[in-house]
This record gives sequence, C-alpha cells and structure tokens, in this order.
Amino acid sequence: PHGSIIYGNGGMKDLTAIKDLELNQVVTLRKVSDSSELLSYLEDKGLNLGDEMTLIKVEPFEGNFHLETQNGLVLISYKAACNLYVEESV
Repeated sequence: PHGSIIYGNGGMKDLTAIKDLELNQVVTLRKVSDSSELLSYLEDKGLNLGDEMTLIKVEPFEGNFHLETQNGLVLISYKAACNLYVEESV
C-alpha cells in the first residue's frame, strides 16, 4: 500500500511533500507516489507508511535530505523527497 485514496472512504488530510518541509519539522509519512522503483528504494531505506520523522538537514543543489526516524538517521534523495507525502505530527 502506498497511501493513495480509496474512493468512497473519505478524503485525505492536507499532505506536504518532504521537499517542502521546514527544518526540525516533525511529520508522519502518509503517502508515497505509485512507483515500484520508489517502493523498493524506501524498503531499502527502512521507511514505511506511518513512520514519524524529523527533517534535520537538507544538502544544497538537490542533495540528500537527512531524516531522523525511530530507527536512526535516514538519507533520501531529492527525487524521493518530491514523491513522499507527510502530515504534521501532533
């Protein structure tokens, strides 16, 4: 599952791409673009829907995004950050 809407089950909350987050923002991964390559990438990184994370650093020139998760530091590419959608954690 990648978090896309199942029509008839209600709408999605406001989601934001990771690339648009502010530093130190605490969020929960809620949706992933439908791509087998991306899903494999996330599996290798150990990221799953429902994971809480904090954006702690963004490298310049479309570099890596550094995310602190419950399992430690995870680096994702700019392309992945454009295709992962989160909501602010409460």
